[in-house]
Amino acid sequence: MNRLLLLFIFLLSVNLAFTKHIKKSFALNQIENPKQIIQDSRGQVYLLSDYKACAFGVNGTENVCRDFEQKIKELIIFEGEQSALAVDDRLQLYKNKQLQNEIFIGESIQAIAYFDKHVFIGTTNGLLLKYHIQNEKLDTLKSFEQAFINDLLVVDSVLWVAYDHGVAVFSAKDFTALTQISLPNKIVNRLLDAADYGVYAFTEFGDIYWYAANYDLLAHRKMKVKLIGASSHRSNSYLLAENACYELNEGLSLDLLQEGSFSAIYALNNQLLLADENSIHSLDVTQETITAVQDCFSVFAEDDDLLWVGSKGKVFLLEDDRIKMTINLPGKENKSRSVSSIYVSDQYVFAGTMGEGLFVFNKSGEFEKQLLIEEDNNQKNIIQMQFNNQKLWVAYLNGVISLDVEKLQVIRNHSDIIGSNYLYSIKSIDEDEFLAGTSVHGLLYFKNNKLRELLADRSVFAIERSKDALYVSTENDGVYRISPASLKAEKISQQNKVFSIHSIGELLLLASENDLSLFDPKSNNKFDLPDIGLNKMQFNSTYSTDQFIFIGYSNGVLKIDKSKLKALSNLSVYLFQPKLFNDEILTGNNKFSAKENTFTFHFQTYNYYRPENTFYKYRLLGLDSSWQLISQTYVNYYNLPSGEYTFQVAAGYAADFIPTEYAEFPFKIALPFWKKPIFIILVFVLLAGFVYAFIKWRESQILAKSKMERERLRFEFDQLKNQVDPHFLFNSLNSIIDLIEVEPEVAIDAVAKLSNTYRSILEYGKIDTVDLQTEIKLAEQYFQIHQLRYHDLIRLKIDNLDVDLGYRLLPLSLQFIIENAIKHNQIDKKHRLTIKIYKEQDYLVVENNIHAKKQTVASTALGIINLKKRYAQLSAKELIVLKSDDLFIVKLPLIYG
Repeated sequence: MNRLLLLFIFLLSVNLAFTKHIKKSFALNQIENPKQIIQDSRGQVYLLSDYKACAFGVNGTENVCRDFEQKIKELIIFEGEQSALAVDDRLQLYKNKQLQNEIFIGESIQAIAYFDKHVFIGTTNGLLLKYHIQNEKLDTLKSFEQAFINDLLVVDSVLWVAYDHGVAVFSAKDFTALTQISLPNKIVNRLLDAADYGVYAFTEFGDIYWYAANYDLLAHRKMKVKLIGASSHRSNSYLLAENACYELNEGLSLDLLQEGSFSAIYALNNQLLLADENSIHSLDVTQETITAVQDCFSVFAEDDDLLWVGSKGKVFLLEDDRIKMTINLPGKENKSRSVSSIYVSDQYVFAGTMGEGLFVFNKSGEFEKQLLIEEDNNQKNIIQMQFNNQKLWVAYLNGVISLDVEKLQVIRNHSDIIGSNYLYSIKSIDEDEFLAGTSVHGLLYFKNNKLRELLADRSVFAIERSKDALYVSTENDGVYRISPASLKAEKISQQNKVFSIHSIGELLLLASENDLSLFDPKSNNKFDLPDIGLNKMQFNSTYSTDQFIFIGYSNGVLKIDKSKLKALSNLSVYLFQPKLFNDEILTGNNKFSAKENTFTFHFQTYNYYRPENTFYKYRLLGLDSSWQLISQTYVNYYNLPSGEYTFQVAAGYAADFIPTEYAEFPFKIALPFWKKPIFIILVFVLLAGFVYAFIKWRESQILAKSKMERERLRFEFDQLKNQVDPHFLFNSLNSIIDLIEVEPEVAIDAVAKLSNTYRSILEYGKIDTVDLQTEIKLAEQYFQIHQLRYHDLIRLKIDNLDVDLGYRLLPLSLQFIIENAIKHNQIDKKHRLTIKIYKEQDYLVVENNIHAKKQTVASTALGIINLKKRYAQLSAKELIVLKSDDLFIVKLPLIYG
């Protein structure tokens, strides 16, 4: 058995209808006796019978149905796109129309309710259970012995349980028992949320019990009808009986809404959906039509139930939609006679006509007097009447007259200030202050016998005064708002030929000849009420009381409840839980990491009358504060930077609407770790430490280099000093002189070598390193000069060295060691000096035998120390000095490269 409910859904588009008159119906060919209609937050509709579930396309087309083998008990919808379906002994959970889980209960389910991630389940055996959606745990809460659980209702975190013979109330959070209401011999089979008024409990035998939020019984009534269904929205409650649909009032009285045999009901905003075996019907509950009188030219309401209507040659008094009295205008009957305006005082009924002046009757309907027939013919055409400051202001074709309503006398005639204009409307402000709408010269403002012309060169039709402003309609230039203080005019709407304007709080009801519209001056939202057959409305065919607006037209009088009409002006937007990378965000989560920065926002509104005229505006505060117009119902944001944001979305009936109410979702994207203050501080500290260490290292390098330079200079100076030592130079020159006569060629060669030695001191003494081959050559050259004196008493042995490996030494270091060996040893035929140079691993070893002189020679320890320091700066290996009884060894580190 396939238990997957194909929940194909649709947005049901319906039109405004008369109360007691169904306006629109959709045929059903595939489902019999539907028992439940329900809409989700998107306006999508589900229709269920005992063994079938159906969904319908717009206007009832493209319907899709699914049969079930087991009995469907109830469907509930929660958190936007999630739902729970009770099918006999199983609970099915859906998300985004996909079956997520199926739970076997083991008992036949009778009712379900949702609260905070839990589904409460009531069974036919009296078991009350709770299923935890997140941890998939089923708990038994209570057992009502020998009783059915018939209905469950959660209101303000309180769980109401209807069972046979009573009602039990628990905390929905922790299931603490709050109260137990016992109703012996009564089977409570339905509960209904009464919003701020509490909860209604209905019994199988027609009783209504009204309980307050503190569980006290407020009222009880026995109905004369059998209850089939019930539904509520906000503070409005509706009942479905065998042959009619009713509105349940606060005093438990029933107002008939629609006759007919229906099997299911659902209320949302001011719209009722009713289902029978053949159709889904839409029913508007904002207004009713009084059809006792036809051709209504003018209306005046003494109170909400007592209405005076002017028609063709007659005035009717209606009470509760019934004609209580008919007044015939005196004189010869004429089909063209019409009562153009009505005013009713405590004593008299004033009926203005077109062409016959003003008729006055007493409250019993007896004729008293006919006024405004003695002057020119223009006064016989009464346009409008308004009572203010103990005067009845009467606007006729081209003037204004003020009347004493008790003495029935003219106080003043203002025809001299109107001129040749035709006058359409009048609005009295104070004792001698009024506004007049004219056909040519716009709006005339009269005060203290002074006239001021506003909205010149326009035809002004209607004038309305609200708490803070004046509103004026024109024939061809829209609707204006005028400041009472400065009299500055501002156009607020492009709608033309508005015959009357009525303020409903901050809203305006605009009535033209054949249609009505609601307009919000703050948001520019204009809601056109659908075509309901209104036609031939006149300048005085509308009248407003505190609660109702009465609109007369050719087929009767439309009575509109202001409080219910207000709900139509603004489109409430439902913002679904946003998605992060196409994954739905958990409810309550609005903090995200730096990588979680791509969002999709879905939203929907309820525009059942004009779904094609719905416009959306959105913005993301923190990124852009300007509103963006859009027609689709979703918005994507990609790679948002870190920061705090608030997504806002509003809906309106026009593209130029100004958002005043909106749904919003605040959220925060965290900084990446490398932008967090602690990381920045750490980096700054590390950078500062690095800079400090670098500076110290640089200082040490400079000092070391300076020190090395000083030591190098000292070494060069020592070398130069040694080489220019008078003894060395004197001995070398003497040896050369001795050779000049004997071996002149050798002498010349010796002079060249001596010259090269001093040149090498100057040339190589200024560089850091010299290649091994050059250093060996310099050492041999230096040694040969000493051989001029010592001949074969000194010997230099150099092993075969691989000078092509790129080894380097400190310049003149071998010369320094050779000079040191000659200087500190006794050299004669008995004590010959042998100096050996050879390679040992990464060292160049200089070794000489020791025959110390008997006379002490100044030590060269300082020279060796300086040489060590210079090598330490150029090589990781240190210079090694070894001394024994017969050998002195110096190991010079070979520097590669």
